Amino acid sequence: MFTRKNQSLYGMPAQVYFNYMDTKIERRNFEQVSKEIEAVMTGETTILDLCCGTGNLAKYWFSRLENVSYIGVDINRTFLKFAKKMVSGRKNFQFVLADVTKISFPKKFDFVVGTSAYHHIKDERKQLFLRNAFKQVKEDGFLVIYEKLLPKFKNSAEAEHAGTIFYKERIADIRKEQRMNRMQEFALYNELYLTAVRKEEFKVPYKRLIRDLKATGFRLAKKTKLWPENGKFKDKKVGDWVIICRKE
Repeated sequence: MFTRKNQSLYGMPAQVYFNYMDTKIERRNFEQVSKEIEAVMTGETTILDLCCGTGNLAKYWFSRLENVSYIGVDINRTFLKFAKKMVSGRKNFQFVLADVTKISFPKKFDFVVGTSAYHHIKDERKQLFLRNAFKQVKEDGFLVIYEKLLPKFKNSAEAEHAGTIFYKERIADIRKEQRMNRMQEFALYNELYLTAVRKEEFKVPYKRLIRDLKATGFRLAKKTKLWPENGKFKDKKVGDWVIICRKE
């Protein structure tokens, strides 16, 4: 039975979200994030993971890297508790319960990572989030973002349509390459709903993300589109992107 608490996958047991992020499409995106970091990391490396969620990235990718000190930050206490278990016993891995737009550390990091982080921040606070990320990056460090970017929209009705068509195509493609379990199906359709009504999911078009990055002091160093590979959407900027930024 649905209640107000579990109408969102973010209010459900952490295992639901962890399983959802374990789909092939998400694994490819996380793999690209890890590859970008591995390609430029040298020696001892520090990583700050903003909106780290249930620790999928920490468990399957960052934990395999050597000489890494990792801090994951999230505001979801249940997710953080789950994430800690995923890398229990891993030296130099820690998790912090905090608001990613406000948290500050005495040291700066080689890499600040935001995988599906930016779109969890309300539009009016997105630049605040990126400015805080800017403060945490070393002068020669990197911001690594993975984002799902929607078709353009001007109002709530267009936003609902943009979110709906994005996820309908995404779900169709996922079904072509794998059989999902019931929890993964639920999570995908729940994320479609949350994106369409702009509750907990505040996804925006490509142009808005790039504008916010430049406004907060970042410059684009590299961008890679991972999905879709074909002309599924009229706007070629729609889809999954991994974007690497440096400080201006």
